[in-house]
Amino acid sequence: KDELPENNVRPYLFTYWGTDKRNDQNGKSGDNRHEILKQLQVGIGNYHTRFIGRFSTVKRDMKPDTMRNIMPILNQSRYTLCFNWKDNTATTSRYHEALASGIIPMVYGLYDSTGILVKDDWQRVESAEELDEKIMSTDYMNKYKEIYYTYKQTLLTKDQIYDSFESKLLRIINEN
Repeated sequence: KDELPENNVRPYLFTYWGTDKRNDQNGKSGDNRHEILKQLQVGIGNYHTRFIGRFSTVKRDMKPDTMRNIMPILNQSRYTLCFNWKDNTATTSRYHEALASGIIPMVYGLYDSTGILVKDDWQRVESAEELDEKIMSTDYMNKYKEIYYTYKQTLLTKDQIYDSFESKLLRIINEN
């Protein structure tokens, strides 16, 4: 059964959960998401946002918490932004969490540059301004359905995931 958002009434147009990754264990991370998030919070567009987590430059609405406790807010949100500054080919759990919550996962820069998850280049943004323009000029529900259905059609089955893992594991074992 396809799980679509229960309704189009979602008061939070943008929600971000996690941290701003401004600093890592070595000091400065080189990641600039804190700048993008701050721009979104202080006035790009005039819409309701929610920030859940730990941030250095963004005022949070809620402290870090479990997915179970933040789900009520996510289920009232329309868009989020996925970042990955360490490896452009990688994906993050936020993409899956967003779709499961009825949120359109927008992606920053070259996130998932190989296109494993991101099949629609419309989801890619390079700035807070571009994200704002897309949010304000798009029919949320129709776009969500389009992205969600494509996502469901292109996911690997459990058997495919198992077979892929098994073949990699056997190759490693046979090399040693």
